[in-house]
Amino acid sequence: MTKIVMAPESEFPELAEAGGVGNALPAGDLAGLQLSPAPIYEKWILSGNPSATSKILARSPDGGSTTVLWDCTSGSFYWHYRQDEHVLFLSGDAYLLEENGTEQRFTAGDFAFFPAGTVAKWRVDHRVRKIAFLREPMWRLAVPAVAAWNKVMRRLGLSRRTPWTRISCKADFYRTLAEKH
Repeated sequence: MTKIVMAPESEFPELAEAGGVGNALPAGDLAGLQLSPAPIYEKWILSGNPSATSKILARSPDGGSTTVLWDCTSGSFYWHYRQDEHVLFLSGDAYLLEENGTEQRFTAGDFAFFPAGTVAKWRVDHRVRKIAFLREPMWRLAVPAVAAWNKVMRRLGLSRRTPWTRISCKADFYRTLAEKH
């Protein structure tokens, strides 16, 4: 059972003063979430009848990043990554089938990264569950412009606090708390 736990601000007044706990992910038991059908394109299926479901857990204010809980039953299929995807496997097994015939096994606790544009061939023998952190790729030359824009907005006091800012404050608070005790 995988849980995401966030401490209530009322228990840590110092944390509330530092900017709050934030809500980057919903607190609670991931196993109890209702997932919606997320069919794999029929042309991508190589064997079996893999059935995928998913649920969006969080989305950044600008829409550029999304966190998704994804689940799939047994089968073999291609997957085309349209966005950069960081993956953390929660349960089950999945096998990445390499072009040279070798397999790479992924199981609970394994982490992987697939850049946008990657095409992977997967085999799932039993149900697999993962959290995927999706990010829209940004044109390299735009990165400095976006960073400069964000800096100007912060200096003008016009930027909104994001959940990540609050998580950073939370991490600083826990480091301070640990140093005190």
